[in-house]
Amino acid sequence: MARQIDFSEVQQLIEQGQEAEALKKQLQDQMDKVQKAQAQLSDQLQSLTALLQGRKQAKARGGEKGPAKEDRPKPGSAPEQLCKVMSSTKPMQVSEIARKTNLSEGTVKQYIHKFDCFYSAGRKQGYLFKPSSSPGPAAGPTGMQLAGRKSKKTKASKKRTKKTAGR
Repeated sequence: MARQIDFSEVQQLIEQGQEAEALKKQLQDQMDKVQKAQAQLSDQLQSLTALLQGRKQAKARGGEKGPAKEDRPKPGSAPEQLCKVMSSTKPMQVSEIARKTNLSEGTVKQYIHKFDCFYSAGRKQGYLFKPSSSPGPAAGPTGMQLAGRKSKKTKASKKRTKKTAGR
């Protein structure tokens, strides 16, 4: 009782096996692509996390207030004109500086806020230039201390000090 083998059935099984192998290869290729994309996303996530942690640390140290100011303009640059014009001892308004340097008021404001050697003499009083020999930001161009404003106590703060003094 020998069993007769039907070669057509064997041929169909072989074709189905080949199709299964082809599908397996396609799935493997797709899995490789997914794994590569996952690795790229993981790298991007790590770099973003590091960037955010860097910002959190910077904010904890005092906050990011924008780019750091430069000390002085380079010799021969347009901002150096401001140094020459503002080297007088009296504070100058932005419009006056712009007129003397032939720069726009916006450009003058940008330069004043970009460099540490310029500072405000007080609200609505104008700006001054701080030469390199000056001891600090509160000193004027002559090296003498500028008169600072006295802080005015408000009525509410006076009342609080009276209440705390009476305890």
